[in-house]
Amino acid sequence: MTSGDQDIALPDYTKSRKQFEERAISMKKAREQMKREELEAKQQSKNKQQQPQTMSKNRLARRQRELEKLAKEELPEGSKRALSYKISKNKGLIRERSTRNGTTAHSRMRSKFEKKMSKARIMYGGKQRDATDSYEGESAGIHPRIVRSTKF
Repeated sequence: MTSGDQDIALPDYTKSRKQFEERAISMKKAREQMKREELEAKQQSKNKQQQPQTMSKNRLARRQRELEKLAKEELPEGSKRALSYKISKNKGLIRERSTRNGTTAHSRMRSKFEKKMSKARIMYGGKQRDATDSYEGESAGIHPRIVRSTKF
């Protein structure tokens, strides 16, 4: 081109380029933030898994008293301490389970059945027919003039 020709006006890409770069930087920061949050969540879950199960205050106090009692006991030379129930079972720390639903499978199923029956009584008004009950006809009666079938 010669210097005498008109210069063609090129669109200004500098603004859009700056906006693009700013958006890319903000996206990068957002990704880094998400990664940090995921790592923190993983670390917290690991810490929860590594923490020993805590005992209630009463159980902890009882355990401490038992340990103190064992420390105070003086045994004669050459004799051994008697085997206690707790030592023989060797259960360690176990969580307290609620006995609300029963301890055996039979009692758990029985409680489930009772719950279902109470819901059924509410839904069906407490009326339960046995297989031995016979059909007693319509309770409201049969109307001879009402026809609900369709004729072909």
